[in-house]
Amino acid sequence: MMNIAGFQKEGKWRLVIFPRRKHRPEAFFRKGDARVVVSPGVIDMGGLLITPVKKDFEELGRADVEKIYREVSLEEKTVGDVIAALG
Repeated sequence: MMNIAGFQKEGKWRLVIFPRRKHRPEAFFRKGDARVVVSPGVIDMGGLLITPVKKDFEELGRADVEKIYREVSLEEKTVGDVIAALG
């Protein structure tokens, strides 16, 4: 699983790849008021976290957002191992 963002400038492409561990964080599956409606896609992985529910936007703090990103992203060591294997 991954998200890929592509950018083109002067005929040259740059791809940014976000390897994923999970599609959605566990907070997405909570019940009632504990649920946080967030399902990071490519825009979110690029740093603009979308929360369609106003309550989630108002209540999410830095630690919550960092936890969500850590949970859905591959571990740093795993990404490093893949990059090293590529060459």
